[in-house]
Amino acid sequence: MRVTDRGLFFIFFAVALLIAQTAYGHGWVSDPPSRQDFCANGATPFACGPIQYEPQSVEAPKGSMKCNGGNGRFPILNDDSKPWPRTDVAGTVNITWTLTARHSTRDWDYFVDGKLAKTVPGHGKQPPSHVTHTLTGLSQGDHQILARWNIADTGNAFYSCIDAHVGGEGSQGGSHDDDHGEGNNDDNNDNNPDKPACSSVSAWGADTVYTGGEEASYNGKIYQAKWWTRGDKPSSSGAGGPWKVASACAGNGNEETGHDREASKEPPQGVPHDFVFGPYKDVGINADWNSGLFSTTLNGQREPLDQAVPDNLRSVTLAFATGQCGSESWAGLGDAKKLFKNFKALDDAGIYYIVSTGGLAGSFSCSSGSALVKFIESYYTPHMIGVDFDIEHDKAGSDLDNLMSAIKVAQDKYPNMRFSFTLATFGSKVRTKSSFNETGQRVMKHIRSSGLKDYYINLMTMDYGKTDSQVCVVVAGTCDMGQSAIAAVEALHSDYGVPYDHIEITPMNGQNDTRDEIFTLQDVDTVVDYAAQVGLGGIHFWSLDRDTHCASSTGGGSTCSSTDQRPWSFTRRFITGLKAIQKESGD
Repeated sequence: MRVTDRGLFFIFFAVALLIAQTAYGHGWVSDPPSRQDFCANGATPFACGPIQYEPQSVEAPKGSMKCNGGNGRFPILNDDSKPWPRTDVAGTVNITWTLTARHSTRDWDYFVDGKLAKTVPGHGKQPPSHVTHTLTGLSQGDHQILARWNIADTGNAFYSCIDAHVGGEGSQGGSHDDDHGEGNNDDNNDNNPDKPACSSVSAWGADTVYTGGEEASYNGKIYQAKWWTRGDKPSSSGAGGPWKVASACAGNGNEETGHDREASKEPPQGVPHDFVFGPYKDVGINADWNSGLFSTTLNGQREPLDQAVPDNLRSVTLAFATGQCGSESWAGLGDAKKLFKNFKALDDAGIYYIVSTGGLAGSFSCSSGSALVKFIESYYTPHMIGVDFDIEHDKAGSDLDNLMSAIKVAQDKYPNMRFSFTLATFGSKVRTKSSFNETGQRVMKHIRSSGLKDYYINLMTMDYGKTDSQVCVVVAGTCDMGQSAIAAVEALHSDYGVPYDHIEITPMNGQNDTRDEIFTLQDVDTVVDYAAQVGLGGIHFWSLDRDTHCASSTGGGSTCSSTDQRPWSFTRRFITGLKAIQKESGD
């Protein structure tokens, strides 16, 4: 039989489709943290191997009772001799899956210590991106919970194991009732007057800093911090962790779970001022121009942003809104009404975001405080944490004065929202002039004369223009991009008195527009160590879609870094390194 070119194409297409389905169909238990979730967040005292990069990929044929499902790529998950972190839970526990590819579902199985405790039918339907089911009646002591997501249209399932410890309130065995995760059980409705209500203590926030003695409610309990902590789930703390249980709560424990808890705050006005790592996403790159969806192809195919980003990337910076607020444009994709679904999708996925305005190719202005407040409201969800003003073109003094006045009004309305100015900078240790160009100097002058308080300065530590000690730190005949970023921060702190914790930096990952300027993975380590040392307010990079190698020799531009790297290498290097900031900042 002769295979035609057309036949070869369809064979190739079918094989490629099969590979894509295998590579990108994902899901895992994220709360309480499963073994692969701990690995992905660097929370194990041992090396986990490849599972740390893809906790969502534990896929294997249905029916296995192993933590890795029999998937030979991740043998570490079956190793019970390892000191896996054990999560404190109550006798009733809510188990949440994070799904990055939402397959139609046959059912969900839950085994406690090898015995089937519950099966929840999926009815062959496509689940949402986060699915929560409730197990009741867990007995006191240590348990291993195997969670199995059985796909409807393939022979495979996804596997996650949770190492849990139950205190004294549990009872023997698991529940077989099919409650579809509603969790309306008597165990959750304890109205004991001796127990405080969860609502009497603020709900735990992943990006909130807690110091010793401060309390937070989470998953039906009130926890007390033993020392400085940020980002450590109270239920995952364990005996050696930063949290201890202060008391159980009266009322429904489900009030304090997952993203629903964060979305229920009134009014939820962004996380408190704190460190943020949020790579820039140029919304016009790889966008779906028909639907207006913000998308990327870093995983090998175009995917919506909220589904494509690594699961431990908690923040992104969306660029750029340009024009006059109220009639702004987003790279021609559409208006706020059409594009709001992107912001809601990030909110649903639990991803924080900053709205960035202006940029190199555009400008942004707001004539009044009410106009800026309306602009924020157009894109607001509980996960919106900031508004950035990227000013790269000279603006009239009246426009800058109007902007400063508008920000003051917006700060009153959203007291916990970050307001930042992104400015071009030089990165020299010996520069005799200002580290800013004329535009930057003008902006700083109006900020100071306006009396604006509590703002951030985000330094564009990139594209210095030439290899010269007056514009960058020169090492071995080229600009050392890590050291130049540090020099830029020190100049701003020294010349203008901006506190370190209100300074952010934005390097360009990989090859910059200037030929001799390359920000490397080693430069990531340099700036992360420095950020931990001085307590910077944030790090971004330009840009997310560049975080991959170039498919052609021409390279560069907006879709690759022109360096030898794997997809997401810069993102993951930052995430891994920035864990040190929490420890260093707590000293």
